[in-house]
Amino acid sequence: MAANQTFQLEETVGWRMGMRNLMRKESGEWLHTRRWWVQLLLWTALINGLLFLVTVAVPQAAKMAGQSMAEGEVFSMGTQVLFGIASMGIGIGVVILTQDEIISEKTSGTAAWVLSKPASRVSFYLSKLTVNGFSALIFMIVIPFIFAFIQLFRINPEMNLGGFLAALGVLILHTFFYLSLSLLIGVFSEKRSLVLSITLGVLFGGQVLMNFIKELLYFTPIGLANIMTAMVSEGVPSIPAMLWLPVGLTLFYGLIFVVLSLWRIQKLEF
Repeated sequence: MAANQTFQLEETVGWRMGMRNLMRKESGEWLHTRRWWVQLLLWTALINGLLFLVTVAVPQAAKMAGQSMAEGEVFSMGTQVLFGIASMGIGIGVVILTQDEIISEKTSGTAAWVLSKPASRVSFYLSKLTVNGFSALIFMIVIPFIFAFIQLFRINPEMNLGGFLAALGVLILHTFFYLSLSLLIGVFSEKRSLVLSITLGVLFGGQVLMNFIKELLYFTPIGLANIMTAMVSEGVPSIPAMLWLPVGLTLFYGLIFVVLSLWRIQKLEF
């Protein structure tokens, strides 16, 4: 298995000790298994398939029924579905992929074995955060969204590229929030059910609560999908200053989760 790769001689010291070996191990769990292409196919099929359905199949069905749809209407509907499905779906996906990253190694004794080698606890955590984050970025976001941009560009050649890239950046922050939250709970707990209940509770519960507490839109990541859609449809300058607050806070929360994880992992007994 990729996790059982031979460790190489480590010459670094301090908090970076063991980082190279641990990064190689974590990368192997993606690139030396079927995980990378399964995730790539899954998210490409889900994101681009649904976008095709909304932007091609639905307008064709409407045309056959004698109700034509304007290109502007199709484009608007496509961006809403794209970022709504992507933010929700990728948030769920990254939680499922990382729910067991730290807990399984704590309960199986693998973490104790790894940390008995020349490897720091900081490197142990950061290698998981970095490799899983970068892999999710490439296989779950960047590649599917290259195809998504082409699909939307065919409908609206004047689409705002800067707005699309800004929205993509917000989606990356949204994904980072749930990735760091999932790993945080894994550091503090040994129950996989707790990771899923809290992260998915935030993801789904927040959507419900926003219908009753509108102010959550300004202080949490639960309304970011609407901001992403507005960036693509209307451009970045159209976004009110107040709506940049949840974008900044999402990054801030994710960084706090990382800091708390690093603090806690130093105190764990393996």
